[in-house]
Amino acid sequence: MQIRPSGGTRFRAARHPGFTLVELLVVIAIIGVLVSLLLPAVQAARATARRMQCINHLKQMALGGQVHHDAQKHFPTGGWGWAWVGDPDQGFGKGQPGGWVYNILPYIEQANLYERGKGENTSTKRALALELTLTPLATMNCPSRRPAKLFRKQWNPPNFVARNADDTPAGGHFAARTDYAANVGDPNTSGVPHQDGPGTLEQGLRPDHEFAVSIQNGVIYQISTVRFGDITDGTTNTIFLSEKYLNPDNYGSPEEEGLDPADNEGMYTGTNN
Repeated sequence: MQIRPSGGTRFRAARHPGFTLVELLVVIAIIGVLVSLLLPAVQAARATARRMQCINHLKQMALGGQVHHDAQKHFPTGGWGWAWVGDPDQGFGKGQPGGWVYNILPYIEQANLYERGKGENTSTKRALALELTLTPLATMNCPSRRPAKLFRKQWNPPNFVARNADDTPAGGHFAARTDYAANVGDPNTSGVPHQDGPGTLEQGLRPDHEFAVSIQNGVIYQISTVRFGDITDGTTNTIFLSEKYLNPDNYGSPEEEGLDPADNEGMYTGTNN
């Protein structure tokens, strides 16, 4: 006996909606076009954000320099020269061998880094001074150029770091670098300044400071102690710090990093021509 549905009703198989292969390819193509349009915008937004961060670093350092002036009655000194690194026991004036980067550390919330080795004996201070040169600082690098990391030194004699720091261990020396430079002023036309600094700590601490170059007309230079009143053109018309020019070919890859003559020293050393 067979039972048939009443009223002659027919049963049909359920139909499941879905994409055909052509429709799927069209959707993928549209997504690809949208992604290709979106990526440049995302990259541009990231570049703008990095650039703004770089400008913010300059503002932080400028404020640090101003607070330094308020506390020490002069802008950060340029230190003794490239052969010397900062010393936490030598204050902020002409007796300080370290350069402007070192001297503004306490005023950009890096006091612990500035005071590393303070009150220690000579051998301990020399070891800690070497560690200082191997300490990158994000504020000192422009993220649109390069990250805060160690870069190989290319120009000094092998293993030499500074006269008041330990030599680097065997195997090559690296150092933290900065992407910013201070305004030294017009070139020194009366002769080449002694920018390696004095031969000994005792010589550098002598009151006469025979190695000094006092004819620069910038804001930060060798053993400078420039005050607001010394800037006769007015601070709104005078550059304090700016981004340092480097040949892009010399920081684009690990093999080329640190080859630019304007980028051959660690950032905590004194004045460097």
